[in-house]
Amino acid sequence: AWEPVNGLPRNDATSGSDETGRPWGEESRRIRRMFLTSGTGFRGSGQIGKGKVRKMDKLRTLSKGAQITLGAAGLLFIDSFFSWYTVKHTSYGENMWHGLGFLAGLLVIAILVWIGLRVAGVNVELGGISNSMITAGLAVLLLLFVIIRVLSKPGGGFADSFVSRTIWTWIGLLLAIAVVAGAWMSMQAAGESLSDVRDKVSSMTSSVGSTSEASTPTPPASPEPPAAPEAHAAPAPPADEPSGGEHSGHS
Repeated sequence: AWEPVNGLPRNDATSGSDETGRPWGEESRRIRRMFLTSGTGFRGSGQIGKGKVRKMDKLRTLSKGAQITLGAAGLLFIDSFFSWYTVKHTSYGENMWHGLGFLAGLLVIAILVWIGLRVAGVNVELGGISNSMITAGLAVLLLLFVIIRVLSKPGGGFADSFVSRTIWTWIGLLLAIAVVAGAWMSMQAAGESLSDVRDKVSSMTSSVGSTSEASTPTPPASPEPPAAPEAHAAPAPPADEPSGGEHSGHS
């Protein structure tokens, strides 16, 4: 007996033949090859199309830290649109996108785009800095601006009595910390540490300084002052003419 799989016999040794007289086993092998080539696939084959890679497989190529950073940044982006501050006894509230929180929102988008480029296979090189270092730098800046946004209430100190933080504020802060933690895990997975970051920053600073020195034009040498004219001897005074008395005495 044979068990149909997608309407086709599984057992190649099944007796019988089709209308053309070919055995069922030969016909089954031919149709299997045709289906596998077209990308349809069979149960148990583990194929979903030749050369196709699912999106989840691309996400699995990221390190664990990068996955945490991507997930936390995505949740923080959603959380940023909820009210972080509310005025007591009113429906008025502010989300993260006010004041310096706007910069935090831009950094969240930058992190999502940066990791998304890696998932898409786009390799972007920025001065020899690794992807994990760039992600860590963006994550630290994000946490800094989120902390500033959490500490600075709308209205300043005057509003402390009637403006309160909501649960979304603290969730956003925890997500920002998770973004930094994921970025740090990515650096460790790449074998990098804070000393590597310092070395990279110092090398970039020195290279920028040497480049600026090389690009600075050398001022032309000032012309030498003309030589002083040689001092000429004063002409000798003319000889005194003989006086009239002398002429008369000779005469």
